[in-house]
Amino acid sequence: MDVILSQRPGNNGLLITPLPPLQQSSAPGDPLSGDNPGNEGAGRPQVSYYNYDHLGNTRVVYHSVINCVSDSVHYMLEYAADYYPFGSILREWSNCEKSRFLFTYKERDAETGWDNLGARLYDSDIGRFLGVDPIADQFPHVNSYNYAENEPVANIDLWGLQKMEAHTTRSSRLLNNYISLMYKDRELYREGVSKCMSCVNPKHIIYIVQSNDFSWTSASGQSFLKGEAEKYALSLLHYRKNAKELDDYGAFELDRLEKMFKELGLTPQVVLKLKELGYRQDVVVAGDEYDLAHEIILHVNDVAEDGKNDKTVHEEHEEGFGTDWYQRTITSTALSPSMEETPINSKMGRIYQKMKKQKK
Repeated sequence: MDVILSQRPGNNGLLITPLPPLQQSSAPGDPLSGDNPGNEGAGRPQVSYYNYDHLGNTRVVYHSVINCVSDSVHYMLEYAADYYPFGSILREWSNCEKSRFLFTYKERDAETGWDNLGARLYDSDIGRFLGVDPIADQFPHVNSYNYAENEPVANIDLWGLQKMEAHTTRSSRLLNNYISLMYKDRELYREGVSKCMSCVNPKHIIYIVQSNDFSWTSASGQSFLKGEAEKYALSLLHYRKNAKELDDYGAFELDRLEKMFKELGLTPQVVLKLKELGYRQDVVVAGDEYDLAHEIILHVNDVAEDGKNDKTVHEEHEEGFGTDWYQRTITSTALSPSMEETPINSKMGRIYQKMKKQKK
């Protein structure tokens, strides 16, 4: 199984699923060399790169070949495709085995041509689902077999459960910027992306939320890795039901949860339905790319590997920032230093310095 740092709409975060390991890079170059003659990284598995459009459709798949003798890099095209609005193939070109993940990057069955969107199967030839929407009672104004309320150019249908506008949120932009940045350096890629790629749970989603306006603490970044998404969904439904009787704290929480779900493009009903379908859903809050690197490298990697928190937050912070800083500043290991305070010779200090260099 692989953990995907997803740039696809409808999943502002880590999706653990058996997909190719990498996605779109904003600049040419690959962090891992393929297993080709003359390659610097000969012996390593070849890495294929997937480029997507705004809907998450697989448009181009390629890999790089690095020749250390001539100090050159060239790119080999593997697959390319254009789509009709509802997802059927308009035209395609293939130089290898055809990708299984096409329309909105969902798996397409080779025999039937149907897409597995999660909660339902979808037939792109007719632009309709093959089963009733499991939460159709929440959307009585639309046909329960429609795809994205018949607006497939601007929207996707999230896991076969609800329409979602594609790529508009700050959280999506934050994640896209993070991935593009981490691709530019081998260590950044290894620590910030590839260590998440091994996991045991094919139904584990970690939502990435840009923290402005609804952080739960004074910290600009924080991880909630015990299935908190479901708890937030239940809390939001509770606050909505009792909106007229809420005190100031309840009104504050209602407003914050409403903003969070809007940012994610989710409804609480969808989160609860995904839980019913067996998905584990966690939340990571981050203010910027540096916060996100902290949360993924120190906290998320451990959970993604085996689904367990094998280390405490205290141990993870000491590993990332060094025990010397905590002893010198007499700071609790439950907290972490700001980027400016982080020791340069610590693990996260090196990561931050490389990220600064790549951002210039």
